[in-house]
Amino acid sequence: SYDQTIISADLSACFPYILLNSKKNQGGSRQTLKAAEKLSLEGNFDDYFDFYTQHANRINALSLIIPDIMQNVIDATNMYDIEIVGNKLFIYINGDKRNFFQVKNIFDGFEKFEIDQFIIHSK
Repeated sequence: SYDQTIISADLSACFPYILLNSKKNQGGSRQTLKAAEKLSLEGNFDDYFDFYTQHANRINALSLIIPDIMQNVIDATNMYDIEIVGNKLFIYINGDKRNFFQVKNIFDGFEKFEIDQFIIHSK
C-alpha cells in the first residue's frame, strides 16, 4: 500500500503557476513557490481550497479559475491538492489511487486546460 498517489498530466499549453491546496488533504502537495501568494476566490471555494499563484501572474491565473471550473473542482476533487506548473498538472491524493477508474472523474473540471496525457505515480 502507498501513502500517496501523484497524477501528472501534460497540458497542451503553458499556464501560470496555480496551487489549489485542499483543506481536506493534509500534506498532499509538496510546497508552494516562494513567490506565490494566497488569494481569496468568490463563493464558497475558500471553504474547500487555499488558492495560491504568483503575484505577477495573478490576473491570468484568476481568469482560468472561472465559477464553472471552481464548482467542478469542488465536486470532483475537493479532497486532492492540484498544482499547475507551466504545461504540467499535478494532483496529489492521500492513499493508493492507481486504478484508472478511481481517478477518471478528477479531470472533469479541467476541459479548459486540454490535457494531452496523464501518468499515475504512487509512493
